[in-house]
Amino acid sequence: PELGLLRQYTRSNNQQVAFTYDSRRRPYRSTYPATDQGYRFDSRGNLTTLYDYKDRSRDKSFGYDQLSRLTSFNGLWGTGSYQYTTSGNRLQKRIGSATTTYSYSNHLLSGSGYAFNGDGDMTRNGPLSFGYDRFHSLVTVTQDGEPSVTYGYDGDRQRVSKTVGDRVTLSIHDPDGTVLSELSEDGRVLENYIYLGDTLVARRSTNRPGDLLRDGRIELTDAMVGLQLVAGRPVSVPFTREGDIGGDGRLGLTESVHDLRVVAGQLPNESYELFWYDTDYLGSPMTLSDETGDVLWQTDTLPFGEVYEETGLGALNKRRYLGKELDPETGLLYFGARYLDSPVGRFLSADPVGLVDPLTGAVNLEILGNPQRLNRYAYGLNNPYRYIDPDGESPVAVALSPLIVTPIPGARIVYGAAVAGSSVYAGYKTYKTWQYLNENSKNSSTPDFVGQPDGTIVDINETPPGSYDQPDGGRTDVLQKEDHGAGQSHTHDPIVNVDKKTGKRYVNGKTKPGRAVSASDVKNIQNGDAKRSKPKKR
Repeated sequence: PELGLLRQYTRSNNQQVAFTYDSRRRPYRSTYPATDQGYRFDSRGNLTTLYDYKDRSRDKSFGYDQLSRLTSFNGLWGTGSYQYTTSGNRLQKRIGSATTTYSYSNHLLSGSGYAFNGDGDMTRNGPLSFGYDRFHSLVTVTQDGEPSVTYGYDGDRQRVSKTVGDRVTLSIHDPDGTVLSELSEDGRVLENYIYLGDTLVARRSTNRPGDLLRDGRIELTDAMVGLQLVAGRPVSVPFTREGDIGGDGRLGLTESVHDLRVVAGQLPNESYELFWYDTDYLGSPMTLSDETGDVLWQTDTLPFGEVYEETGLGALNKRRYLGKELDPETGLLYFGARYLDSPVGRFLSADPVGLVDPLTGAVNLEILGNPQRLNRYAYGLNNPYRYIDPDGESPVAVALSPLIVTPIPGARIVYGAAVAGSSVYAGYKTYKTWQYLNENSKNSSTPDFVGQPDGTIVDINETPPGSYDQPDGGRTDVLQKEDHGAGQSHTHDPIVNVDKKTGKRYVNGKTKPGRAVSASDVKNIQNGDAKRSKPKKR
C-alpha cells in the first residue's frame, strides 16, 4: 500500500473501519459501522460527488467557479448556491427557497446585525456581544447585556478554560493545540479524546451516575433534573445508558431515587464509557455510538459545517465540524486562533497570518499568489471540501485527509517502506514541521526527514550519499559535507537558485542553502532517472 495511507483499523468492540483511495491517493471510500461514504473529485481536486451507500437519497453533488470556490450544491437539503465578490466575500446564500444576502464596507454589514471594532474583530452578532483581549482572543460573550460565557487562554493562546455561570470546564492541549482532555474545576477528568493521526476517533467519558448535567459535579440540581424527567417535562440532558438504572431505556423514578442517594453520598459515583465517532474524509464527526454499536447521535451538515439535520442526544456530543468544539451558548466553533460562524462561512476575527510578517516585514508570497487568500475572514478559500483551517491560522489544502496515521514510535518512515529508527508524523503535520525545520537549518543533528503536502515522507538517510543530476535540471547532493553543514542534504534548484534582482544564477552555500530534498528528487535517484555526478567544488 501507499505510504502513510490508513487502510483499516479495528475498534475495541471488534468493529472494523476501512478506507480506500483513488490512483491519486485521494479518499475514495470510507466504511464505518454506521456510515459508508464514497468521494469523487475533479482534476483540480474539488469534491464533485459524495455518495451515501447506506442511503442513496442522501447523495450530494457540488459545483465550483474558475477560482475553485463552491458555488452550487445539491443534497438532502435540496438545491443550494453561493455567490461571492471578487475578493471572496459571500454575497448570497440560497438553500431551497430561502435566500440570505450580505453587504460589506470592509466588514460584513448586513445579514443579521453585525458590528466590528477597529481591529476588525466582530463585536456584535444580533443579541450576542463579543469582547476580546489585546491578542484578539475572544474572552467574553454576553447575550442581551447579560454575561453568558467567558474564556481563558494560556501563553500559546490556546483556550484552557470555559466558564458558564458558576460552572468551569478546563482543557488540556498537546503542543499543536489539539484538545486531549477536559476537566472540572476541581481537576476531575470529564473527557479524554482519542485520535488516530489528526482524526478524532473516540472519546472516553467519566460517567458519574447522577451527574445528569455532565459537569463533573453531583448536586441537587442533577436530582431535580431527574425528577423533572419523571414528571414528563422536556429536559435536554446528555444521559448515558449507565444512568438508566432500571434498564428500560428511560430515566424514571428508579433513576431519580438512585441519583438522590448519590447526592447524599450513599452510593459510588464513577465509571467510564467509551464512545466512537464515524467521520467523513475531512475528519468531521457524522455519528457517535457506544461500545455496543448503538448510534446515540447523528448529523447532516451544510458545506461550511452548519447543522442541517440532527437526531439523537446532541448534547452528548460537542465535537462537530472538523472535530472542533461547538459552544452551544454562541453557536460558534472553536478553531484555536479564531471562532467560526458556520452559517456565514466566516471567522469572527481576521486571520493572524497576514500578507506581511509584522516582525520581519517579509511579504507572504503564497498569499499574493492567490487573491482569495487576501480575504482574511472567509473559511477555507470558500471551498470547504478542498481546504481546511486546522488551527484558525491560514487555510491548507486537504491533500489526502486527516485519516493519515501517525506512525508508531520506533518506526522510521522512508519512501515506500518502513525501517527501524526515529518516529515522525505523516501528512500535513510533517510538511508543516520537518519541511521547514530541515530546510536551511544547516544542522547535522536535524534528521533528514522531508514531509510532503501529499503525505509522503522521505528519509534522505536511506538514499545513497552522492551527487545526482536531476532530469528537470539542478543537482541533488546527499550527505556531501560541503560548506553548508555536516551532511545537510539539499537540491540545487535552477529556479530557486536565481537572484531575483540581477537574474544571476548561483550555487548553494551557507548564505544561500537552497531547498530541501523533495520526494520526487529521491524517487528520481532511486529509480535511476537522476544520474550520479561529481560534486562541484567550491
